[in-house]
Amino acid sequence: MDGLWIARFSTPLNFGGGVAYFNDGRIYGGDSGYTYIGHFSTDGEALHADVSVNPYDPSATDVFGGRETEFHIHLEGIISADGLSTIANGYATTGKSYSAPITGVKFMVSLEKVY
Repeated sequence: MDGLWIARFSTPLNFGGGVAYFNDGRIYGGDSGYTYIGHFSTDGEALHADVSVNPYDPSATDVFGGRETEFHIHLEGIISADGLSTIANGYATTGKSYSAPITGVKFMVSLEKVY
């Protein structure tokens, strides 16, 4: 699971995409208006994650249609057998009314190769 991932997500109100680096149980990432910081675990092909989403662009609208100061998402998903893709559902745990289907594709196994 560790590596750099590209994510796409949507709700009936909005859609978006971003990148996230998964490393040793931690998640660091973001998109054009938000940062993502959280933790994850795997159990076989099952993925579990909790992510704090924080805006840095006050004009950005989140995938749930709001402009919150911060919100949290719980993810449950399945990792493909080859470990290169995942399909998950994200549920906001702070008052949002939709879940967000999320697809992820592993872009790079390790950032060590970049440096």
